[in-house]
Amino acid sequence: MSVYKRGGVYWMHFLYRGTRVQRTTGQVTKDAAQAVERQTRDTLRQQAHGVAVGPAHSPTFQDWVEIYAEHAARTVTRPERIDDLLRGLLRFFGTPPKTAPREPGAPYHDLRLGDVVNDPTWLLKWETWLRAPKPDRLDKTGQRTRVWSGQTRNQYRSTLSQLFTLAMKPHWRALTGITTNPCAGLDRDRRRRRTVAIDRADLGLIISQASYHLRLAIAIALLTPKLREGNILALRFDRHFSKDLAWLTVREHKTATHTGRPLVAYVPTQLREILTAAKARAGKKHQHVITYHGRPVHELRGAVKGAVERAAQTAPHLKYGRADDEGITFHTLRHSASTLMGELGIALVKHRDLMGHASLETTLWYTHLRPTHEAAPAELLSESLPIKDLVLAKRLRPPVATSVSTRQGTRAKTPALQEKRAHVAHGSKTDLRPTASKT
Repeated sequence: MSVYKRGGVYWMHFLYRGTRVQRTTGQVTKDAAQAVERQTRDTLRQQAHGVAVGPAHSPTFQDWVEIYAEHAARTVTRPERIDDLLRGLLRFFGTPPKTAPREPGAPYHDLRLGDVVNDPTWLLKWETWLRAPKPDRLDKTGQRTRVWSGQTRNQYRSTLSQLFTLAMKPHWRALTGITTNPCAGLDRDRRRRRTVAIDRADLGLIISQASYHLRLAIAIALLTPKLREGNILALRFDRHFSKDLAWLTVREHKTATHTGRPLVAYVPTQLREILTAAKARAGKKHQHVITYHGRPVHELRGAVKGAVERAAQTAPHLKYGRADDEGITFHTLRHSASTLMGELGIALVKHRDLMGHASLETTLWYTHLRPTHEAAPAELLSESLPIKDLVLAKRLRPPVATSVSTRQGTRAKTPALQEKRAHVAHGSKTDLRPTASKT
């Protein structure tokens, strides 16, 4: 037996037919850990000789996410985003972290892949947890909560589905025993196209409240809008820029798999001056453009959130995050630059090229123009309908007629009816039936 203790639980480590098996047993006693190791060896032996293994013997989520993360890192441009999503999944399906503090409100069910296949109600419980408010850090006013946006919840659903899709592949199916994806057909949150664009005044306020590395990233995002956050954070002076900083070339980008071409962007004069100062400030030791205390930066969410919240002290309409319909993120800068180009009247084809889009439809999606082009026809329509005086005139109410209650309801008292009723009251034999008109 080869079990050892690490982080309060026992792990197993052995070789079987040249394959290294190293994973946690999830047990706190050595006898229980050895029992898990024996069961694992039996399972591998059954698989090697064609005996099917059911989902109940599938790996735990805690172990499987490590395999998936290694697989995904070879195909995505921003593996750190995959890590964030996997950590979110493990808060429900996995175990508490050994080195980091436990996430407040996270249930940590320590499930296996087969548990979800055999009991799909786990997905319903997970959906309920996804929509519940999450405790956030405390501030001076006490505890505050956050709610994940529909886009974030959809990303979690996609990642969970991809975990099972990988487990179903032929070279993994024998180990996992997973032959079906329980996430197929999961309902998705309705995708809403965000229309948030920051105007010049708010941009200046946010930049004034940002740290230097965020100010530099904002300048690149606004002046070379075809670059996304991941491209900006990966920029190096010695690898992506020409010697005079007039051009930059990015070979690993979001659309590289579709176009097969690098992303080439012109660097405007103003940005060239900013980059020249940044290069001088960094010196020869650091070649990354965006650094914080001399180290490369992997994400800007915290910096953007802090800058927006500080700016909101003087501009309360500014909000952070996708959970709010008007919330600001770093990606909002691309929408803002596209909207400004539309307001400047830049030709649509040039506008598309500056944004790095493959189609004009995407460019129009990113452009949130204020309806200034509708002003002239709207004023012409208004002038043709001079109704203001009629709308604002004081209302003259019609005189209220008196009424009488009858068995059928309330009817107005007409003079003719009052006269006939008077005759009846005095014993007159007046015929109240309508008389035929004489021809």
